[in-house]
Amino acid sequence: MFASLKEEKRAADLSRARRIFLLVIISMGSSIIYTPAYLKFVFYNELMAALHITNEQVGTLLSAYAITATICYLPSGIVADKVRARTLSWVGFALTAVLTFVYATLPSYNTLMFVFVGMGLTTILIWWGIRFKVIRLISGEGEYSRNIGLSYGLYGAAGLVVGLVNTFIVTKLAASPEVGMRVLIIFLGILIAVLAVLSFLFIPRFEGEIGGDGNGFSFKGVGKALSMPVVWLARPACSSCTSTTPASPTPRPI
Repeated sequence: MFASLKEEKRAADLSRARRIFLLVIISMGSSIIYTPAYLKFVFYNELMAALHITNEQVGTLLSAYAITATICYLPSGIVADKVRARTLSWVGFALTAVLTFVYATLPSYNTLMFVFVGMGLTTILIWWGIRFKVIRLISGEGEYSRNIGLSYGLYGAAGLVVGLVNTFIVTKLAASPEVGMRVLIIFLGILIAVLAVLSFLFIPRFEGEIGGDGNGFSFKGVGKALSMPVVWLARPACSSCTSTTPASPTPRPI
C-alpha cells in the first residue's frame, strides 16, 4: 500500500468511491480544523473559566490568530502551488492536532499565545490553500462545480455535527468548566489527528499538481495583475468601509 503512495494519479485513475471519500475528508477538514481556534464564539464563559484568563486576554488570543492568519493567506496559495496537496494536508492536520493537544492541557497564557499563533500558521499557511486544489484534482470534466457545492454542504454538516457533540460534552460536564473544556478540546484533537492519518493514506500524488501545466504561481503573473487598472479601482466605495474603528473578528475561513 505504501508503495502506491509514490505513484502519481489522475482523477480518472481513482475510483468513484475514493474520489467521494477524498471530497468528504477535505470538506469536513475545512470545518473541523478551525474549530479549536474559534471556541470563543460558542463557549466564551466556559473557556474563560477553564483557562483562568480575562476577557481581554481571550480577545488577544483570537487577535493573535487572526493577525497570523491574515499575514499567511497570500503565501498559503503560493505554498499550495509549490507543495503536494497530500503533504500539506496531513502535515497541516497533524501539526494542528499537536497544538490542539497542547491547548487541551489548559496551559499558561504565554503558552496559549504560542498555540494560537502556531494554529494561524498550520491552518492557514499550510492547510488553507489546498481545499479547492484537491477538489479540482479529484474532479473529472464538468464535475468541479458540482463537487464544490457538495463540499460546502459537507462543510456545513460537519460543523453542525461537531458543534452538537461539543455542546453535549460541555453540557454534561457543566459542573466543572475545566474538565468540560479539556474533554472537548481533546475530542477535537483526536478528530484532527484522524484526518491527518486519512489524508496521508488516501490523498495520492496527483499528476501535474506542482505547476506542471505551466500555470503555477509566478511573480511575472503578479506583476501583470498589478498593472491592471481594475485591480487598483477595486476598493471600498464608502467611507465607513475604510473606517479605523476596530473591526469584528476575522470570519471563519471556508
